[in-house]
Amino acid sequence: MKQRVHFVGFAATVLLPLLIFCSAMVFLFDRQQQEQIERMLVQTARTLSDAVDRQLINHVSGLEALATSIHLDEDNLADFSIEAERLLDSRPEWMSLRLRRAADAALVVVAFPQRSGDTLPSDQLPPAAVQEQIERVAASGGPEISDLHVLAGGEPFVSVMVPVKRGGEVRYFLSVNLRSGSLGATLAGPAMPDGWVGSVLDRERVIVARSRRQEDFVGQPATESLRKEIEHAASSFFFARSAEGSEVYGALTTSSLSGWTVAVGAPAEVVAGPQHRSLLAVSAGGLLSLAATLGLAALLTRGALRRQNMERRLAALEQERLVERRLGDVAANLPGMIFRRVEEADGTVRYPYVTRGQGGPAPAPFVPDPDGCGDELAHLIHPDDRPAWAAAFTLPAGTEPSHLEVRAVPDAMSEALPDGEAGGKVIGEADGGRVRWLRVMARPSPQSESGGGRAWDGVALDVTDLKEIQDRLTGALEESQTLLAEVHHRVKNNLQVVWSLVQLEAMQIDHPAARTRMEIIGQRINVMGRIHEQIYAHQEFTRIDFSLQLRALAERLIGPRGQPAPIALEVTGERLFCSLDTAIPLALIANELVSNVVAHAFPSGASPSGTRGTVRIDLRRHDEDVVMTIADDGVGLTEGGNDGKGLGMRLVAALVGQLGARMTVDAGGAPSIGSSAKDSRDPGGGTGGTRVTIKVPGPWYAAD
Repeated sequence: MKQRVHFVGFAATVLLPLLIFCSAMVFLFDRQQQEQIERMLVQTARTLSDAVDRQLINHVSGLEALATSIHLDEDNLADFSIEAERLLDSRPEWMSLRLRRAADAALVVVAFPQRSGDTLPSDQLPPAAVQEQIERVAASGGPEISDLHVLAGGEPFVSVMVPVKRGGEVRYFLSVNLRSGSLGATLAGPAMPDGWVGSVLDRERVIVARSRRQEDFVGQPATESLRKEIEHAASSFFFARSAEGSEVYGALTTSSLSGWTVAVGAPAEVVAGPQHRSLLAVSAGGLLSLAATLGLAALLTRGALRRQNMERRLAALEQERLVERRLGDVAANLPGMIFRRVEEADGTVRYPYVTRGQGGPAPAPFVPDPDGCGDELAHLIHPDDRPAWAAAFTLPAGTEPSHLEVRAVPDAMSEALPDGEAGGKVIGEADGGRVRWLRVMARPSPQSESGGGRAWDGVALDVTDLKEIQDRLTGALEESQTLLAEVHHRVKNNLQVVWSLVQLEAMQIDHPAARTRMEIIGQRINVMGRIHEQIYAHQEFTRIDFSLQLRALAERLIGPRGQPAPIALEVTGERLFCSLDTAIPLALIANELVSNVVAHAFPSGASPSGTRGTVRIDLRRHDEDVVMTIADDGVGLTEGGNDGKGLGMRLVAALVGQLGARMTVDAGGAPSIGSSAKDSRDPGGGTGGTRVTIKVPGPWYAAD
C-alpha cells in the first residue's frame, strides 16, 4: 500500500509538468512555424525588391554614362545618335532612346536598336506624360522612373529619364523605354518555393511585372485586398486574395528608389498543410511521451532508493575525479604541454607533472646533462635559447609570470634517445632535426613542494605554424613593396621617355604655335612623371608630399625661360600630404594655372624692382579640406579676354570636377569666373592681377 501511494504521487509529480510542457511545445511550435513563414515571405520580398532596384540602377547608370558623351558637349547630335544606337544594341531590354532639349522639351534624337529592323516599337508617350516626367526630373535634379505605360498595340514599358547637365545646368533630358518583361525575368531569377508568386506594382498600384503568367497580368490593377494592405502599411505580412482568386499569405516592401511595391504571396494551402502535419506530429509525440513516462515511472520508483545510496557513495569520488578529468581533457587537446617544475634546495630540478598535448613536444627522459644544468626539459630546448629558459625560473614569488619564446627539436630528440636510452646529445638544426617554436608562460606557485623546493606551474604552447605564417607574411609584404616601387619606377621612366620623345618632336616643328602646344603637352607629361619619381625616391606609396611637388613645379615654370626680366615667386603654406589620386590631378591644375600666369599675366617689361611681377602660391589646411591659392599682380582678366573656354581652363575645370573640388577665379576690374562677386581691388596684391582659389576635399595628412 505504501509503495502504491508513493507510485501515484510520483506519477502525478512527473505527469503534470509533462502535460504542461507538451501543451507549451505545441503552442510554441505553431507560433514558430507561423514566424518562420513570415520571415521567409518578408525576406523573399526584400530580396526581389533588391534585385529590381539593382536592375533599375544598372539602367540608370547606363543612361548617366551616355549622358557624359563628349558629343553632347559639342551639340554633335549626329555622332551622339550613332553612339546611342550602339548602346541600344547592347541592351536588349531597351525599346528606344530619346533626347529632348531642356529649354522647350523638343525631341532632337530618337534611336531604335538595329535588331528591330522595320518593326519599330510603338512606345511614344503622350505629351502630357512626357511633360510630367520632365518636370519631376527638373525638380529633383536626378533620375526618375515612371509608372507602367501600356499603349494600344504596343508592348508594356516603363520610362527611365536622367538629366544631362553641362556647367551645372540641365541642357537635355535623356530617356529610355524599358520592357517590363525584363523585370519579370528578374523576379523569376531568385529561387522561390513552388507555388509562390512575386509581383512588382508601380505607384498607381498597377502590376509592372510578375514572376509567372507575366503576359496575363501586366498592366492590370492590383486586387482590392492587396491595395488596402499597401495603403494601410500596418505590417509587411498580411493575408489577402491573389489575382488568380486564391487566398495567400503575403509580404510586401516598398522601394525607396522607384516608389514601387514588391509583393510576394504563398498559397494558403501550401503554408497550412505542412503546418497542420507538423502540429499533429508534435501532438502525437507528446502523447507517446506521456505513455512512456508512465511506464518509466514505475521502474524509476523501484530503483530510486537503491540509487540514492549509491549516488551518495560515488559523489565524493566523482568530485575528486572531475578535476583530474577536466585537466586531462585540456592537456590532451592543448597544442603543447603543461608542466610543474620544482627546484630543490640543493639545485636539483625535477618535473613531477608533465603532459603532452596534440602537436606538443615529447618530454625527454632524464639524462645526464653535459652542461651541468640539471634540467631534463632543457634537453628539448635549442642550445642558444637555454640561458633564457633558465633565467625565466629565477624570478621571486609574487612577480608577474615569465613569458618567453624558445626553439625545441622534439623530432631530433626522439631519434637521439631511442627506447629511453640516455644519449646526452642535443640534436639541433645542423643535425637535420625539425626545430619548433614554443611560447612558454610560467608562474611561481604559492605552494612549495615538500622539502622547501620552489615550484613553478607553466604551459608551453607550440606556435611553429604562427611563426611560419608571420615569416611568410613578412616576406610577402617586402615583395609587394619591392614590386610597387618597381612599378612606380617603370611608370616614371616610361613617362620620361614619352616626354623626351615629345621634346624631340617639338624641336622638329617650325610652326611656333604647334611647337608651343607640343611643349605644353610635354610639360603635362613631365608633371605626372615627377609625381611617380617622388614616390620611388621616398619609398612611400600611400601618400605624397604635395607641398614639395608644388614648390618644385612652380620653380620650373617661373624660371628665366629666356625672358629679359624674371618673375618673382613666393610659395607659402603648410607641409601637407595626399594620395596619388589627388596629387596628379591637382599638380596638373597647378601646372595649367602657373603656365597661364607666365604666358599672359606679365606682357610688359621689368618693374622698378627688376622683375616683371610676382606670383604667390599658398597651400594650407582649411577645416577638413585644403585650399590652394595661385595669385599674381599682372594685368588680370579683361573684358573679352579668356572666359575660361580655352583648352587649358577646360582641362582645369574637368580636373576640378574629378577631384570634387570648388574653384573660384577673382580678377581685379573684371568679372569673376566661378563667382558672382566683383571687386575693384587687386586680388593678386598688385595692379590688376588674378587670384585662383581651389578648395580640395580630403583625405589630407599633415607632416609627421
